[in-house]
Order: sequence, then structure tokens, then C-alpha cells
Amino acid sequence: MLKVEIDPKVSGAERYRVLEESLIALLEGEPDALANLANAAGLVAGSLDRINWCGFYLLRGEELVLGPFQGKPACVRIPVIGSRVDPNDIAQSAEFASAIRSALQAVVDHVRQRIPRTPDVA
Repeated sequence: MLKVEIDPKVSGAERYRVLEESLIALLEGEPDALANLANAAGLVAGSLDRINWCGFYLLRGEELVLGPFQGKPACVRIPVIGSRVDPNDIAQSAEFASAIRSALQAVVDHVRQRIPRTPDVA
């Protein structure tokens, strides 16, 4: 097991450098994508302050499907832009739309303040 300890006094840039090196070491030699996503979520969630949810959604056809994560329960399925989308759906946010189109990650700051609370959103 890889043990990662990041000094809380180090700068943000240094913290992310150590996290990146740790992630590379953790994933080295493991060919299973699901296992790697699970370990990546655990590493990030356990290494950064003020993270209350960290995880992955996987594009499956016309929707994003919840993948490995750390935190409170989350939406299981999110329709992708252009399909049967509710105007209040999280996938409508600029971050998710951009991430879906470019196959990149999305960071949503203050998600609770931006998305109306619904029964299926943690």
C-alpha cells in the first residue's frame, strides 16, 4: 500500500506536484481502469483539504454514469448535453459541457450553491 503524506504547510503548486507523483506511483503497472479510478479518487480525497466529494463519471452512450468516488452518495446517471436534459441538470453547467466535449476533467466549485437540491442529488 502506498502511503502519501502531504505537508499542509506546502504551497498549492508543490502539493499538486507531490500528489501527481504519488498518483503515478500508485497506478504504475495496474492495467485495470476501474481499479485505477478507485485508487485515484481515494488518493485525491485523502490528500487534499476541504474535499467533500471526489470521483469520476464515465461516459456511457447518452449519459454520464457514476464511477468510483469518495464521499456522500451521488447522482447515478446524468444525461449528456443534447439529449433529454432538464434545464436544472448538473450536466448543463459550463464545466461539465466543456469537459464532455473535450474529454477532460471538470471541477465544479460550490456545487451546492449552483444546483437546486433534488432528491437524487447528494
